[in-house]
Amino acid sequence: MARARAERKDLRCKCGALRSWKSLVFAHEKPSAAPQPLPRPNDSASILAGKAYVESRLPEGVDCPCCGRNNRRYTRTLDSGIARGLVALIRSSPNGEIVHVKDIPEMLVGDVVWASHDFAKARYWGLCEEVVGDQIPSEILESAARKRRKGFWRSTERGRKFVYSMLKIPKYISLMNNNFEKCHGDDWSIQDALGHPFDFSDISGK
Repeated sequence: MARARAERKDLRCKCGALRSWKSLVFAHEKPSAAPQPLPRPNDSASILAGKAYVESRLPEGVDCPCCGRNNRRYTRTLDSGIARGLVALIRSSPNGEIVHVKDIPEMLVGDVVWASHDFAKARYWGLCEEVVGDQIPSEILESAARKRRKGFWRSTERGRKFVYSMLKIPKYISLMNNNFEKCHGDDWSIQDALGHPFDFSDISGK
């Protein structure tokens, strides 16, 4: 026991330096400091200084000192609204069939209406995809009686696996000026997104 305590007190690094056990164990638990917003560079500053200034202020929004364009980075969460809409879509598109948003029936689960919303956000996780232009077969356009070729969606295999509780995906996405940057965060299940236990077979009749 005494030896174990001694080993936990001091550890020798590969480089030969002696480090305290506590500093090694808890160093990774300290949250990384958020980058401090930089002051606006003057007109004689380099392009790199301008890029660093913009990058440091993206979460709050910033005008580029070179071109004047406003830039902002948003973080979006895979929340219950996105998850409910995805479930509604998959009920109408269980094998990736193309459907129009207005043809997806609403569902009443408990006291909550599950409607077909937020597909535009769900697509960033690869859970569904919009079908546009020549990708829409003429027979679908005729049966849907839609003059405009907008509002057609279909589920993806990734989206179906997520709803069927076969897959977890990152909790967040980052958008830069409404353009997708990356997925990140903890692994998130359909139950995590909805906030309660969920089994697709309970509402699909399977």
